[in-house]
Amino acid sequence: MRPQLLEQHGGNGPAQGRSEGGPGTEQVLGGVVYRYNDQLPLPENVDSMTRKKNLPRLILALLPVLLYSACVGMPAPATRGQPERILTDNDVKIVYVGEVIDNPLYYRVDVNDKPMFIFGETVMPSIQSAFLLEHLQFRKGDTVLDLGTGSGIQSLFAAWSGLPDKIVATDLGPDAVRSANYNVQYYKLQDKIEVRQGDLFAPLQKGETFSLIINSIDYPEDPKAVDHPMWPVHERFFAEVKNYLSPKGRIIYQSGHMENIERIRAMVAKNGLVIMEMHMRRNPFLDKNLVTYRIEPAVYPRVTM
Repeated sequence: MRPQLLEQHGGNGPAQGRSEGGPGTEQVLGGVVYRYNDQLPLPENVDSMTRKKNLPRLILALLPVLLYSACVGMPAPATRGQPERILTDNDVKIVYVGEVIDNPLYYRVDVNDKPMFIFGETVMPSIQSAFLLEHLQFRKGDTVLDLGTGSGIQSLFAAWSGLPDKIVATDLGPDAVRSANYNVQYYKLQDKIEVRQGDLFAPLQKGETFSLIINSIDYPEDPKAVDHPMWPVHERFFAEVKNYLSPKGRIIYQSGHMENIERIRAMVAKNGLVIMEMHMRRNPFLDKNLVTYRIEPAVYPRVTM
């Protein structure tokens, strides 16, 4: 099953999370038994070389695999054919590589040459993901909440920065949670990133607060759809976010249409927040408007003239 190429960030899907275990794990989904094999097969000539006890040649054949495995925990699974699509946005490059040969339930996307693995209906890293990454600034000791994590891309780059002390990645979709968990384990970042499933702030513990909250939840694609069911989700986000924001905390929020700016400004102001920065860019090749906001609690009450 190949996930559809989408241009949003976040994720939803009906499939269930992957059971724990290494290569060879079995799971029943919809009455079908799937057997997972996440490791690359050894080179074809390994058996013959072993019979000949030619250890130097065996070591040389396995050396690239062993070096990669030592860096990220396991080899990057091979894929079929040439990359299907390549997107670039300034310093961020996204390559849609293709289905993983040994595990076609997963699709591989490379972000700045780092493989990410996408399961089922998880929304893939996109041009919006790249734009958001460009404007994420982490601080030493940050506690990060990544809402709508999808594949976990923002959380992974937060961990690779080496700055945050704590990262919690959440998503409503079980496929997204499965993808994020897979990628976190692939890079051996379980001690840095905790993945949770649930709606908005529901997965958080009582009294849990964060210095940086990233919102990359899906937004209405049609700005004229004023009654779109996603708008109430964003209204709830702004109504509740201050309860989970630590003192001097900040929010990085994205919306893919400049036409949404006025509505977002209204939601921000209504809930005692203020937009501190906005970054906008239009991508004519993809017919996309890229918008990110840095939002903080209002320090002084709003003055009306």
